[in-house]
Amino acid sequence: MGNKITCVYKMVERCNINCTYCYFFYGGDESYKQHPPYASLETTQQFADFLKKGCQDLNLDTVCIGYHGGEPLMIGPQNLANMCEIFNSTLKDVAKVEYTLQTNAILVNQDFIEVFKKYNIGVGVSLDGPSIYNDIYRLNKQGKSTYEKTIIGLKKLSEGLEAMPGVLCVINPEVNSRRIFRHFVDDLGIKSMDFLLPHAPHKSQEPVSPELYGKFLCDLFDEWTKDDNPNIKIRFFKDALESFTGGYSSVYGRGVNDRTEDIPHLLNVSSNGDVGPVSELMTTSNDIMHTGFNVKTHSLYDLFKLPVFSQISQALSTVPDDCKTCCWHRVCGGGDLVTRYTDSKGFNNRSWICQGLFAFYARVASYMLNHGFCEKEMLKNLGIAVN
Repeated sequence: MGNKITCVYKMVERCNINCTYCYFFYGGDESYKQHPPYASLETTQQFADFLKKGCQDLNLDTVCIGYHGGEPLMIGPQNLANMCEIFNSTLKDVAKVEYTLQTNAILVNQDFIEVFKKYNIGVGVSLDGPSIYNDIYRLNKQGKSTYEKTIIGLKKLSEGLEAMPGVLCVINPEVNSRRIFRHFVDDLGIKSMDFLLPHAPHKSQEPVSPELYGKFLCDLFDEWTKDDNPNIKIRFFKDALESFTGGYSSVYGRGVNDRTEDIPHLLNVSSNGDVGPVSELMTTSNDIMHTGFNVKTHSLYDLFKLPVFSQISQALSTVPDDCKTCCWHRVCGGGDLVTRYTDSKGFNNRSWICQGLFAFYARVASYMLNHGFCEKEMLKNLGIAVN
């Protein structure tokens, strides 16, 4: 077990907008309807106690709380501050506490900004590009644009925080990724961004060809490398380059993690205290997501003994059978974990986006070799025998 644990806290299980692609509300798991809209401070204290004991039992020294929803800012600035105080005071003698928060930014105000600064909360903003792209799926509950209100919130964050917030964009393979990049960099001054593949298993894959995902990523990579600006960071690409040079992806469930130490799992904690694997696996099966464990009644130590975590560990540290002869198997790992899942074979499948990922990793390798990276070193890092 690594010495850090990251927990996604679904402290708000409702939203102020209606993104039609949202895996949480529209991915087929409707357990949120049985959960409180907002996590209580009592549940937050029980969650903090759960983490404290877990840190002591498993020798963990760092806890990262990722505030998610729904829309986490619906909790209000005072309640957010109170939650941070609970985690800080409960864990102060056993672990360092870090915070992140993902938001649509519509509710951002000065009170929130003060809370973000006081508790050093790393803020990410969800935005899918210029209005013409963002408003395909990210609409309010009246079916109207959310773009302008998100941009207003993003500007407040940029002006009020020392560090410019990063942007998270859900990949729509049918739009122009170069235009999205140029909008983020040239129009909005974004320095840090990431692009999210769909949280969809084989059974619910989209009626879009995998090759279009590859084209989106390749075009985006070409635009990013054309700028040759080290100050512009895209995590998806940083991780790919890191993997090609012998390192590991920082994204849970991407690439092969064949390190000898145990893999630190990413947890999901619902507003009622239910705890299980990372929420992006909600679209797989109830057996994966719903452990029957709750922070009020169970321990982190016992949670990690459940068979589902052994299953996930095995999937993270190996590649699917169909991928073992692929030259990119180490950097790709068969694709993001959720996109590998089927009911019949679990995670032992190559991603349904395989063809697109193959094209992308080929583009990255070509770029590196054309810019002086040693071919023998790359082959070694890929696990390919060199004569």
